Amino acid sequence: MDEGIDEEVLSEFVAESREHLRAMEPDLLALERGQSSVDVVHRVFRAAHNIKGGAALLGLDAIRSMAHAMESPLALLRDGRLIVKPPLMAALLDGLDSLGAMLSDVAHSQTIPCDRELEALRALVQGHHSAPPVRMPILLCPPHDVAQFARTLVIDREQLSEPVPPTPLPPTRPSQRVFEAMSGAPAEAVETLRVRVALLTQLMNLAGELVLGRNQLLRALSGLHRDIPGLTPILLNINQVTTDLQEGILQTRMQPVGAIFARAPRIVRDIAARLGKSIHVELLGSDVELDKSIVECLVDPLTHILRNAADHGIESPAERVKAGKSAEATIVLHAYHQAGQVILRVADDGAGIDANRVVEHAIAKGVITPSKAKELSERERLDLIFAPGLSTARTVSDISGRGVGMDVVRTNVEKLGGHVEVDTHVGQGTTVLMRLPLTLAIIPSMIVGVCGQRMAIPQTSIVEFVWVRAAEAASRVERIHDAEVLRLRDQRLPLVHLAKVLRLPSPPSWQTDSNVVVLRLGPNRFGLVVDELFDIEEIVVKPLSTFVQACKCFSGATILGDGRVVMILDAAGVAAQARLRFPDLGQEEAQRLKEEARRAELAALRRRSIVLFAAAASEYFAVAQDRILRIERILASQIQRVGSREFVEYRGEGLPLVRLDRHLEVEPIACDAEELFLIIPKVVRDGRGISAGAGLVISNIVDALDVEVDLGPSAVRGPGVLGSSFLQGHVTLFLEPLELLRAAGVIGVAA
Repeated sequence: MDEGIDEEVLSEFVAESREHLRAMEPDLLALERGQSSVDVVHRVFRAAHNIKGGAALLGLDAIRSMAHAMESPLALLRDGRLIVKPPLMAALLDGLDSLGAMLSDVAHSQTIPCDRELEALRALVQGHHSAPPVRMPILLCPPHDVAQFARTLVIDREQLSEPVPPTPLPPTRPSQRVFEAMSGAPAEAVETLRVRVALLTQLMNLAGELVLGRNQLLRALSGLHRDIPGLTPILLNINQVTTDLQEGILQTRMQPVGAIFARAPRIVRDIAARLGKSIHVELLGSDVELDKSIVECLVDPLTHILRNAADHGIESPAERVKAGKSAEATIVLHAYHQAGQVILRVADDGAGIDANRVVEHAIAKGVITPSKAKELSERERLDLIFAPGLSTARTVSDISGRGVGMDVVRTNVEKLGGHVEVDTHVGQGTTVLMRLPLTLAIIPSMIVGVCGQRMAIPQTSIVEFVWVRAAEAASRVERIHDAEVLRLRDQRLPLVHLAKVLRLPSPPSWQTDSNVVVLRLGPNRFGLVVDELFDIEEIVVKPLSTFVQACKCFSGATILGDGRVVMILDAAGVAAQARLRFPDLGQEEAQRLKEEARRAELAALRRRSIVLFAAAASEYFAVAQDRILRIERILASQIQRVGSREFVEYRGEGLPLVRLDRHLEVEPIACDAEELFLIIPKVVRDGRGISAGAGLVISNIVDALDVEVDLGPSAVRGPGVLGSSFLQGHVTLFLEPLELLRAAGVIGVAA
């Protein structure tokens, strides 16, 4: 490398070259998948050519040689003298990795070992340079592109020879002379300026201080607008300009998640190739933006998730076909906004995670004891995958299986103020959700008060606010396993008293009206009991002092507009400090709901609206009113017989009839009865009641009434008999009419 090269020029070359590498990788993967096109081949060729040209001008011989070695087979591919095959793509991707390693340490790029990669690329070219072009229309170079290359190539013309010095060019930066010219794009097409990240960070800190100063100014002058004419519009203008400036600086740090999503296809491709699997990666929402610092911290978590999915989450092609799946698996990366957060969703259609197998590995690793494992809920069993040192891989490899993975994911995401959730179905696949804040620098937060002190709660963690009057506490607050829960919209919300968690002196609970801040923690919710609610303010996050870093409840600190230093509460830390056990509470809630449903069912069985009728003079029967569609009066003379079946004309159709004595041991209706009644049962379809298509013949309607009964056993047995009870001085048989009709064969089983 030329020692006299300007550091700024070198830095710009490295940045430009890395952009070329990022663009080349997805194009090479597309070529490998058979998605060949003229544009794709030309883009990759131009990128390699640009890197080679810049490296030659700067005297970076190792980088120039590698880029040249990649450029040569790409030129043959462009001209139709090579076709896409696995050895070609493997050599090009390996060369790409070597260039990346050299660009990461430009000063020592000459020492990066790359002989194997160079030999592989050169071997592809040997014997092909003089071969006639293959007739491949999609890879032939259009005439206008040939002319463009003739105008823009400034380094060399012979693809297989060493480059010759370029004619002296005007003294301008290589990025303008080489990169823009060789891409064929006019310099004025896109106006961009590279800014150091350190400078952006400094501007962000200054914007934060400006926000604090604005808040203090607004608070200090809030009562003087009447005394000082024109003060109000000045304050409004300062407020607006500060907000706009803050948002603008925030935007300079925002980066699309596509910057890390673009790594996924290559990671999965390499693992799949080594394991003999076929995996397609689908990227959605790559344009969703996050703060640069968050994006950078997501590289490791995302890599671990992808490795887990590709290695032991997705089955081999043979196993997938045997299970009735496509031989090619799919991993979907999806980014989207939700409730002021960014959600990163990684879903695969693999084998899923067997919670029982996770428990077995946890016991074998000593993460949990067998007796403790028996007490775990299904969610807790699955959450063991986040335990350090735990892996469900059958074998240890250089890809996975060493117990380092999901614990890193959870740790890194929670450091960012986010949460990780896993949902899995055995045989169907696994989904990992990462919930992340948009930025870590300036966040809207609710200021709360407890025991005379103020705390800040990030708005992204807040679901809602609930006010509990002291007079209502006795009826709304309950206890489960010595833990308080709040009855909220027919659900029970676990409660945490902030004063108790922070060990602050406070009066006995619920002696005064209290405020409950409902916080989100992954799929769970809990209520934080505080004394006061103040305002939502935009706060500037400051790192914690070393004296309080060990406290789980705080994620940072900030300075309010009145100059107070307040702590920023961390929802996950507060829940951990309070030792909340959401699965236990969830199981208790489910058991409670089940018990309430059972009691309601028993009450419904005891309290009934019934129709009391007689089929003969001395026997009484009852049918619940909600089982009856209509009761019709008919004449005995209207009944017609076809063989052993009886029918009556009803609304233009023949309605089958059923008599109780034909199916139950009861008395028949008197033969001389002239007037009869017809009970037409109801079936529910698509939410509405319709006729069952048959009717019960009875002799008399006795009454319609609401009764509270406990059914006992009946001496009469048969289809549709629910039991018996004593009503109005008679033993009454309770019937389910549809069962009788089914037993008589006049309606289908599904009715």
